[in-house]
Amino acid sequence: MENKSFSKYSRTKVSTELGSPRQVKRISEDDGNNWNNLDENETPRLRRGKQFSFGTIYPYTFDGLAYIATHHPNIIKDKDDYYYVLELPIDIFCHYCLLDWHNASQGYLKSELLRQDKDKNQDEYKFLRYVSYAKGDYVSLDPIRIGFHYKTLNEMTNTELQKLKNLKTFTQNIKTIKTIIIYVLKPLLAPVLKKGSPGGFFFIPSALQAKIDTTLREDKKRKSPLFKGLTALLLRKYFLYLNYMDGGQNPNYLIADSIDLWEHVSPAEINVNGSFTYLRNWNEARVKLETANKLFTFMETQGLMKGARTSPLTNETLPHPKGIFYFKDTKKYQIYFKRMGT
Repeated sequence: MENKSFSKYSRTKVSTELGSPRQVKRISEDDGNNWNNLDENETPRLRRGKQFSFGTIYPYTFDGLAYIATHHPNIIKDKDDYYYVLELPIDIFCHYCLLDWHNASQGYLKSELLRQDKDKNQDEYKFLRYVSYAKGDYVSLDPIRIGFHYKTLNEMTNTELQKLKNLKTFTQNIKTIKTIIIYVLKPLLAPVLKKGSPGGFFFIPSALQAKIDTTLREDKKRKSPLFKGLTALLLRKYFLYLNYMDGGQNPNYLIADSIDLWEHVSPAEINVNGSFTYLRNWNEARVKLETANKLFTFMETQGLMKGARTSPLTNETLPHPKGIFYFKDTKKYQIYFKRMGT
């Protein structure tokens, strides 16, 4: 099965992943027909942990959907005004999510996909409640909805039946998955599927999350791990944030507001006291970014960043070799990266 190194990732999808309550100005509960304005006193009711949380498998499913939209757009069909729909065998979908880096994540991904169907009414398995509709505007829609087409007993082959018996899971009403059905909110994929759609896209490595997982898993086996203090989700959000913010004006670095970066990448690094927002520990936060740059530089040397537009960088020839400089007076970062292919 083919493995393409790059995927087109829509900027709308990134803004949805990185959305924070501070960005919300208006909310619609009826698919954009009516809007409620939020002032500074109302915004805190959007509890971060619930209103802006995804299910545990979204990084893999989002990577898989980006890969399909880039390389197999014919699979994706119009469902209605709001959603695309696609249906394919679950093993093929998992392959598009993980490619050759399935050892770190495939068992987890499959089990969590199945739990989406079993426990879909539990908050733990729901996806983002409010989705970016336009700048400052969010709608109450699920970014993706997952379901399954099951084989009945009569549709199963003798081999499948024998496997079930061997697993001691055979009953008269047993079902097995035939295909996975996924509904995807149109703004998340339209910039890739339809020329001229608002938002645009940039290039990322295919199976990004699985590659990050693999790198962290292998690092933990070292006697002295190189990338301590990092989580896979923090790394993903950091990478997406830099690519989203990069306008290409400077050849090798980006100036980023530290509060804005951490609010999108890891809000736990921020403390809010009334109208004053600050980093809990500016030095520890800087070290995390330095370590993240070191990890992505290592991944690039291993060939895992092929397909990316830009990637965070450490290099002894840089003015700041660890790839990060923090301006304490302005609370801004200067973050160095490599433009891939240059």
